[in-house]
Amino acid sequence: YNVSVGTLRKAVDELVYDRILRRKAGLGTFIAPHDEDRTLLYFFNIVGRDGSRKLPESALQSFSTIVPPIKVATQLGLRRSARVHRIVNLRRIGGTPALHDTIYIACKRFPGMTRTKFEGREETIYDLYLTSFGINVVRTIETIGAVQCPGGVTSTLALQPNAPVLEITRLALTYN
Repeated sequence: YNVSVGTLRKAVDELVYDRILRRKAGLGTFIAPHDEDRTLLYFFNIVGRDGSRKLPESALQSFSTIVPPIKVATQLGLRRSARVHRIVNLRRIGGTPALHDTIYIACKRFPGMTRTKFEGREETIYDLYLTSFGINVVRTIETIGAVQCPGGVTSTLALQPNAPVLEITRLALTYN
């Protein structure tokens, strides 16, 4: 790449500092795994009143392949006619329904993604993206706002119709 060793070392040091890479003494430098600890620290920022941080248990509700809504296609940089996997999860914290996830992932970026593969993952979703598809989520952009709970979600979360909820939109980013 026509760069000096010093420049390369500095770049690797920055990737280690950003926790994209992890050094292991005597073994080398590796891509940081998306295990439960990393997910709690970087990608799941909900903390209980007592300061506890628990990764929610996830139950897959549906997995389908669709043409995305315009807003989703735009956010993912896709043509309107592109196909996405639409994944819906119910997530519980301590057995209590807490989150209703709708995830959209571009089919062309995740060839071979199936319900079985998604549901049978051993670690986090981001670990699945990395180990099965070579896509390393390095950061996210989130927006949050208060909304009325959508009609189809109120019963899933055991809420009253039109109950106020927080809506979080997360865009997961990889390199480039």
